[in-house]
Amino acid sequence: MKSIFIGKILNVFISTSLVVGGVNPAFSDDIDFGNKVRSYLLSNPEVILEVFAVLEAQEAEMETASNAALVSDNQAALFQSDAPFAGKADASRVLVKFVDYRCGYCRLVHSTVEEAKAADPGLKVIYKMFPILGPDSTLMAQMALAIYHELGQGAFLKAQ
Repeated sequence: MKSIFIGKILNVFISTSLVVGGVNPAFSDDIDFGNKVRSYLLSNPEVILEVFAVLEAQEAEMETASNAALVSDNQAALFQSDAPFAGKADASRVLVKFVDYRCGYCRLVHSTVEEAKAADPGLKVIYKMFPILGPDSTLMAQMALAIYHELGQGAFLKAQ
């Protein structure tokens, strides 16, 4: 499997010496060039890892930019809604916590969010109901929102 993968990578490197309609004029012999590339890569396989590291960094940058655009495009829905929250309404730092009460990961992150709230009194945490694990999740989200709307923020936060 590994040798097939490396072979494909070598083919990509070798094919870069070809030009539509013939051999790249910078290399009089594309076979010789291919052999040199192959020899170099086999002698220096860390180069392939470096290429992948650069690719991963570029993909991470693109994902970060995409996420920032997504947040920017949905600012009103994320930050200026009547969703339950903890902290000051006009806080300068805001954390949006998506919640499904049946989600194990949501339960795990709960203590981390509580620690962040305790450590930073200027932090506002907005709770967004995100019931993705079925009808029971939806029912629990509806109950949490009913507590918030009927009994207020304090009762909602106690129920967390």
